[in-house]
Amino acid sequence: MRLAVSTLLTLLLVATGQVAGEGKPGKPDHHVRPLQEEGKRLFEVGMTSSPTFQRLVTRLDHSDVIVYVDVTIDVPPHFVGVLRFLTMTKSSRFLVVRLNRMLAPGPALVGILGHELQHAVEVADAKDVTSAEGLGRLYRRIGVDTGPGMYDTEAARQTGYEVRDEASHRTRELRLANHNSRNRELEN
Repeated sequence: MRLAVSTLLTLLLVATGQVAGEGKPGKPDHHVRPLQEEGKRLFEVGMTSSPTFQRLVTRLDHSDVIVYVDVTIDVPPHFVGVLRFLTMTKSSRFLVVRLNRMLAPGPALVGILGHELQHAVEVADAKDVTSAEGLGRLYRRIGVDTGPGMYDTEAARQTGYEVRDEASHRTRELRLANHNSRNRELEN
């Protein structure tokens, strides 16, 4: 079933021209490309609130890796995020990050996206990852076994925590600023 979903997503991306890198004329595309509005909001929160998130996006923008972000409920129940290899062209490698919108709202989900983008950077640094099998080999080599066929890295864990904390801090600052602004309006 997962293979069918990945194949369908790949065909959809090819059909819409996104794999070819076609974007708006004169506007460079980020290599991180949300597929839904919810993903766009998470991306914007990350970009406006987290220097760590910005660093990840900049690193990916300067690589041959393009990451699609799919915010969905169609993720195994014990996962909050997963990274999968989609396909490769002559000039680019395509990954998809699937985030489980049911398990982690707000800044926590931005942190999970940051965690998965760190994995994408790890792939960008591993030029030998050109297939799903290559992705598996990479994580058996650099990752920590977290269950049957599942791996994680300490760098991704730490990055996810940093992004979450930066996004949480920025969210608190905005709430406080809005609260103070409303209080000033009421006083006047």
